[in-house]
Amino acid sequence: RAAKADLPGRIGRLSEATGLKCEKLSIRASRTKWGSCSGRNHISLSLFLMTLPEHLRDYVIVHELCHTVH
Repeated sequence: RAAKADLPGRIGRLSEATGLKCEKLSIRASRTKWGSCSGRNHISLSLFLMTLPEHLRDYVIVHELCHTVH
């Protein structure tokens, strides 16, 4: 619940701040990856990001947003 409450707003703010857009966001219980980005700019984030400090959550999200360009 905490991930669904926090991560969509966080990715929205970071997307606006960086000008990088994702088409779709999924939150999953992935234990092997913090996040991933598909060729269609669909970003998937692990709910386990909630165990990290906020600045590291932001880092992972910006990293995945960068994959929408590269």
